[in-house]
Amino acid sequence: MQVSIADIAQQDNVKNALATQIESPAMMDDIRSTIEEIIDQRLNELTPKLVKDIIQKMIKEHLGWLVVWGGVFGAVIGVVSALLTA
Repeated sequence: MQVSIADIAQQDNVKNALATQIESPAMMDDIRSTIEEIIDQRLNELTPKLVKDIIQKMIKEHLGWLVVWGGVFGAVIGVVSALLTA
């Protein structure tokens, strides 16, 4: 049965019918409203502590190296300017 369904799904007329159905305005509205509901539900689940934890994790992952390289480049620029002004 699984093989039969896979064969049917590969037929061009079935693919075209599915594409037409999915691209219909009614279907797009349903998809959009479902996504909005999921996002609203997820946002309602967020607590201030959870938001704080998410932000701290993001800062540690993405800004940690920025701080390190900022220190390195700042030191290099400081040494170069000290040598040029001395």
